[in-house]
Amino acid sequence: MTANLPTYNYLQFVRFKSLSLWDVKKNRIFDNKENSDYDFVRLADVLTQVKRVEFLQPTKDYNLLGVKSYGLGVFHRETKKGNNIKAKYLWELKEGDLVYSRLGASSGSFGLINKDFDNYFVSNEFPAFTIDTDRVSPQYLNLVLTSKRFYEKIADFNTGSALKRFHEEKFLNLEIPLPPLKKQTKISDGYFNLFNKSIAENNKASELQIEIDKFLFKELGIEIKKEQKRKGINFIRYKELSKWGVEYNIGGIAINKILHSSIYNNDLLKNYVEINPSTNFNDLSFNDLSFIPMECISDEYGEISYTQTGTIQKSKGYTKFKNGDLLWAKITPCMENGKSAITNNLLNGYGYGSTEYHVLRAQSERISIEFIYNLLRTKLVREKATSTFTGSAGQQRVPKSFLDELLIPIPPIKKQNEINKYISNLKNQIKELHKSSKNNKEKAILEFEETIFL
Repeated sequence: MTANLPTYNYLQFVRFKSLSLWDVKKNRIFDNKENSDYDFVRLADVLTQVKRVEFLQPTKDYNLLGVKSYGLGVFHRETKKGNNIKAKYLWELKEGDLVYSRLGASSGSFGLINKDFDNYFVSNEFPAFTIDTDRVSPQYLNLVLTSKRFYEKIADFNTGSALKRFHEEKFLNLEIPLPPLKKQTKISDGYFNLFNKSIAENNKASELQIEIDKFLFKELGIEIKKEQKRKGINFIRYKELSKWGVEYNIGGIAINKILHSSIYNNDLLKNYVEINPSTNFNDLSFNDLSFIPMECISDEYGEISYTQTGTIQKSKGYTKFKNGDLLWAKITPCMENGKSAITNNLLNGYGYGSTEYHVLRAQSERISIEFIYNLLRTKLVREKATSTFTGSAGQQRVPKSFLDELLIPIPPIKKQNEINKYISNLKNQIKELHKSSKNNKEKAILEFEETIFL
C-alpha cells in the first residue's frame, strides 16, 4: 500500500519515479494527479514530432495553415508561391497530425489536421506530431489540450521576452490523464453531443434573425432591389430621383426609397414621428431620472439591457427622452451593429443618455413606434444608412436628414401591430435559443473538466 504524499500550502511534493524533468513548473498542470482515477502519461509517450521538410520551389503554390486561439482549430491562412515566401523551407502536414503554435499555445492554439488540410504547410513555429491512436483518441487529446484550464497553465512554461514561445521539449514533457480508450471515446462523445447541440441552436437563432427581415419585407410588399454597379456613368430614372447627390442614389436606387412598398401607401417618416424632439426637464417636480449611456443598449437584441440612475442636475449636455421614445444610435459602429431600443419603465418616466442617439417619438395614431423600430433595425436600412455618413473616420454619423427623408410604408395600425407581435415572438425564440446554446456549451465544458481535472 502506497502512503499518500503530504500536502502543504507552500511545499509541494512529487514522487521521484514520476519525475522526468527538473522543473518545478512542470508539475503544476494537474493538481489532482495523485488522486486521479486515471493513469498519467507524458505527451512524449503518445506523440512523435514530425518534420516533413519541403524545400520551396519558386513557382509552386503553397497552402499555408494557421491555428486559431481558444481551441477553435486550424484554418486556411493564405496561398503563396514559393518565391513570395521568405523561408527556404516549410513543414508539410498530413491528415491526423496534431499541430500547435509556439506563440499561441498559452491561448489554446492547438488543432487537429483533417482531410481538408492534408498537404498544407507551416513554418517551424508550428510543431507537428503524429498521434499513437492505439493509446489516445485524437478528439480526446485535442479536448484536453484546448481546455482553458490546460492552456492557461502552460503560460508559465513559455520562454522569451516580448514574443514568448512554448517549445516542443516543454510540451512533450507535460503529462495528461489517460483513461482507457473506450472511456476517452465516451468522454469525447458526451462533450461533442452537447457542443454540437449548442452550435445547432446558435445556427437556428441566426436563421430566425434573417427570417425577421424576410417576413417584414414580404408582409409590406418591399422588393429588395440589387444595386447595379457599373463602371463609368450611372443612370437613375428622374421619377425615382428625390435628392441630388451621388451618395443618395447608389446603383440607380434612391436611398430614401429603399423601403418602398408596392401594396401600401408610402410617406415620409418625419410626417409620423418627431425626430430629435425637445424634452424639457425644467418643469419636472422630481429629481431622479434614468441614465442610459450607449453601453446599456444590447446590439444583439435591440433592447435596453439595464439602466443607471441619474439626476436632472447631471443631464445637461446629454440627449433627453421619455417613455415610449425610440433611441437609434447614429454613430459608427453602433448604428451598423443594431444599437437601438424603445424606452420603457424609465425612472419617473424620463431619462437621458448618449449624445450619439437619434430620438424618434410617435406623433400620429396611425403609426406604432415599435413598427418604426422594426423597420429601422433591418439590415437593409443599417447598410444603406452608412452611405450617408458624415464626419471623419472613426467618428462618422448618420445625419438627421437620412431619417427626415426616408419613405416608409404606412399599413393600417392593426397590420402594424400584427407584424410587431410576430417579430416579437421570433425575437423571444432567438433569446431562448441563445440561452440554451450557452447553457449547453457551458455544460459540455463543465462535465469534461469535472471528469478530467477534479
